[in-house]
Amino acid sequence: LVSSSYKFTNKRVVQKQIGTNKAELKLRSPLTRADQINIPVLLAHGSKDRVVRPGQSRRMYKALKQHKKTVSYSEFDDGNHYLSNEEHRLAFFQARRK
Repeated sequence: LVSSSYKFTNKRVVQKQIGTNKAELKLRSPLTRADQINIPVLLAHGSKDRVVRPGQSRRMYKALKQHKKTVSYSEFDDGNHYLSNEEHRLAFFQARRK
C-alpha cells in the first residue's frame, strides 16, 4: 500500500497512518504473521481488482496453508474490488470452509 501510494494524492496521509519503515511494515504484515492467526479465514478476491492486486490474497492463502491454518480462498473471474457483480456477492456470502 505504501509503495503504491506515490501514484495518489493521499500519499502523505497513507505514509503518516501506516508508516514508511520497511522493516517495521514487514513485521506488522498479516503475511509475515500468518503463524499467529488462530481463527478461520475466508479470503475472496476479484481477478480484475485494481485497488488491491489478487496476488496479495494468493500469497496470504499460501502462507496460511503452510502454517496449517483453516483458510478458504475464492477468486472471482472478472470481479472487482467491491464484488459489484451480484453472482460474486452471493457466492461470497454463501462460502463455506472447505
